Amino acid sequence: MQERLRRWEDREANKIKTLERDAERERRLLEDRERAAKKLRQFLEDYLDERDDPKYYKGSKLEQKKLDRAREMERDLEDRRKESAELEELRVQIARY
Repeated sequence: MQERLRRWEDREANKIKTLERDAERERRLLEDRERAAKKLRQFLEDYLDERDDPKYYKGSKLEQKKLDRAREMERDLEDRRKESAELEELRVQIARY
């Protein structure tokens, strides 16, 4: 009877150690992810397309990135024009009433 109790206690102690190791591993993984996320967030906050693109893109990739950026800027400008026209139209409609 004592032998069974001792074996059971040993198994339980091993299970507890395993759970503690797993919890510690998860905690370290979470800390590593948080550290990596913080580093990436800082990098993205400091990144300027005009200044940093040549560092990270070369050749045709850089040219494609510049083309994409120019197209994006054109679309943004067109969207602003449309929004301004819509706002002006709404102002005219409101002024009529």
